[in-house]
Amino acid sequence: MSMRKDKSSTKTSPEKSQSEPTTGVVELGVIKIPRVNLSLERITLPFEAPEKYLAAIAIIASIFLLAGGIYDLSENPIAIGGRGSRFLAVYPGLSVQFLVESIGVGILIAIGSLGFYFLRYSLYDPEDVQQSFAYLFTAILCITFALLILAGLMIFKLQGGNL
Repeated sequence: MSMRKDKSSTKTSPEKSQSEPTTGVVELGVIKIPRVNLSLERITLPFEAPEKYLAAIAIIASIFLLAGGIYDLSENPIAIGGRGSRFLAVYPGLSVQFLVESIGVGILIAIGSLGFYFLRYSLYDPEDVQQSFAYLFTAILCITFALLILAGLMIFKLQGGNL
């Protein structure tokens, strides 16, 4: 009994090699897994922008959005209002805001953010206790001031201008 190999079974047929490319596909039995490069392209600016400037622009944009900047651009509110002979910087209701009100809220949010910045730097150098305490005190002062004024403005608006 002689065992002969069939030469036709060992060669690959030209049809199989043309229909299935050998590069880019991994065969695991029945499953064929394509090799796909899923890496994202890196966005590059035409100039070298420092990261601190980009962070500052992002912070200013978020303060603009939080203070109601989209409302100011779309509705064109009046700058300041009045009741009788006195002027109002804060509209007594939640449906409308004055331009001065949104600018003031933006400044208060910036003061609160500055407080969190000082809070971060109070932990920067634990060896210099006096400087760390000064940063911590300034941080607590800024955050508390901004929070109390913003809460007072919100209570004023919720009560319809009656304090």
